[in-house]
Amino acid sequence: MSTIRKAQVTGGTVSNVGEFRDPPPAWASDWVDVDDTVGVGWAYDGSTFTAPAEPAPTEAQVRAELARRMEAGKEFSVTGYGQNVLVEGTQAILLDLIFRKDQVTSGALTVTWTSNGIAHTLTAAQYLELYTKALTYGEQLRAAMHAIIALDPIPSDFADDTRWP
Repeated sequence: MSTIRKAQVTGGTVSNVGEFRDPPPAWASDWVDVDDTVGVGWAYDGSTFTAPAEPAPTEAQVRAELARRMEAGKEFSVTGYGQNVLVEGTQAILLDLIFRKDQVTSGALTVTWTSNGIAHTLTAAQYLELYTKALTYGEQLRAAMHAIIALDPIPSDFADDTRWP
């Protein structure tokens, strides 16, 4: 026994979709044949179905993208150090960097920074450079977030790397 898929259209919009044995019941005789792609909310002009527009992204989604990027972190080069240093979880790590900044200002200390399973031993100057770069990156991310939120509407490609530092 075969089935057919039909849509009830009310005021030019699909209000219900159902699968029926062929032939469909009499009460669905004015329903329109549809394929598997058509769903509730689609527009119908009498001959063509059109998918509803994607809802505009929200400020909460942009803020979540900021948090994702800060948590993913970034690798920074440090003068006189042979490899890049990953700073991840930027918000939490910046607190640690701020705390240690006071400890290393004298230049007499070395600091071991562990990231991505690698221990990096940095001089005070290198540590302050890392701190400055991580802080600047966090500020750039927040500025990008505010710029995206200010757009009206927020673009659907708000998470695209071209919109972020």
